[in-house]
Amino acid sequence: MRLHGSSSELENKMDKRVMLKNRRIGASVVEFAVVLPLFVTLVLGGIELGRAMLVRHTLEEAARAGCRLAVASGGTTDEVKSIVATAMNIASISEYTVKVDPDPPSTATNKTPVTVTVSALYDKTSWLPVPAYLGGKTIVGRCVMPSEGASEESSSSGSGSGSKSKSKSKKSKSKSKKK
Repeated sequence: MRLHGSSSELENKMDKRVMLKNRRIGASVVEFAVVLPLFVTLVLGGIELGRAMLVRHTLEEAARAGCRLAVASGGTTDEVKSIVATAMNIASISEYTVKVDPDPPSTATNKTPVTVTVSALYDKTSWLPVPAYLGGKTIVGRCVMPSEGASEESSSSGSGSGSKSKSKSKKSKSKSKKK
């Protein structure tokens, strides 16, 4: 009595299983070939966009540091470029441009906007050997702050402290009259 049938039937069943398994492997290879380029594109695009965001943030922070220095009384363009260079060296970005408006920033009057713009070509900052998506683009970081230079009133009257003390004394007199 045979339980499993003939040996040739068993061999045929085994051949069919092997063929089905080979077909499944072939289908997996085709699916992988279709999905791989899409996956690689997404990963490289994510790396490139992430780096662009990092560079933009670095440029904005460098511009902000330069702008804080520029709006303070007596800030010079060379001092602004020096602090921006320090920030860029820390971030390992070597090719960039710095623009200060007004130049020199010490000419700005009180509350006049002072703008510091730091820009870099993305090709020079990319982690990828050939940036596919952002190649040729310029990334810009900009900061605008009001100048803290001498006010127009104080520059015409000599010292700004006298006019402030007069206005404070007028306020205190008006408060005492109300009581």
